[in-house]
Amino acid sequence: MDFAEIVKEYKTKIFNLAFRFVNDYDEAQDLTQETFLAAYKSFEKFKGESEIFTWLYRIALNRCKKAYHKKKWQKIFSLEREAIKKEVENLAESKNNWQEKETQAIVQEKVTKLPPKYREVIILKYFQELSCEEIAVLLKSSVGTIKSRLARGRDLLEKNLSTMISRSDIPV
Repeated sequence: MDFAEIVKEYKTKIFNLAFRFVNDYDEAQDLTQETFLAAYKSFEKFKGESEIFTWLYRIALNRCKKAYHKKKWQKIFSLEREAIKKEVENLAESKNNWQEKETQAIVQEKVTKLPPKYREVIILKYFQELSCEEIAVLLKSSVGTIKSRLARGRDLLEKNLSTMISRSDIPV
């Protein structure tokens, strides 16, 4: 498979991963480009010891983590609110669709507030739909560690969401 085919096949998945980490469309595009640029530069060194999918995700994860550490959280949250506002403005007129999208935006915001080790497994499991085994390979951890982080991440997310519901932050 040549590199152009690899880009075509995986660009959407890599973009979605990046967007889930940074919740900013433009930055996610930049991270996607950086990922494929880095992959292209090292493509000759790729030995095929893992699948191309795993190799690209590892590069993308490293790029996303690096971007995360560079940004201040306050800036991320303000960009999130802008992204949420744009998403809500573009919703269909249907009240059900609007409420569903608003809830998704709130959940996305709460996911981005999780500590990094929980956020990445939640994103990979529920937004990228990877198995625990695939996540373990990507993060170079045991399946048990991944399952533990998933459970703890879900608990934290549930706690954050239930606190919000009790404060009536979710529109009814």
